[in-house]
Amino acid sequence: MKKRLFTPGPTPVPENVMLRMAAPIIHHRNPEFMEILERVHEDLKYLFRTTQPVVVMTCSGTGGMEAAISSLFRQGDKVITINGGKFGERWGELVRIYTGNCVEEKIEWGTAISPERIAELLDEHP
Repeated sequence: MKKRLFTPGPTPVPENVMLRMAAPIIHHRNPEFMEILERVHEDLKYLFRTTQPVVVMTCSGTGGMEAAISSLFRQGDKVITINGGKFGERWGELVRIYTGNCVEEKIEWGTAISPERIAELLDEHP
């Protein structure tokens, strides 16, 4: 029976990709690896319609969230987060770790925050 994943991640991997992943590993300092990585970067630029550099991160989504927060904010910065579930909760946790100053707006799961409420939060927490 075929297993199905109905989650935001991890996601099902097509069989042809799994078979390709069974090939011998190329060392990350090997010139062949560098050529492949350069092609991936160029293809991603095309995909995202940008001429700017792209970054490929070998981590989970949480690692990407942490990279964003640690790059954009420093200790003491005030950051507003919207918590409508697990991912919103994680944003708040990471902001508290990196800045110590998280203004967390909790909303009911499955709902959206209104633009008016965001404007109010920005007025309340400049």
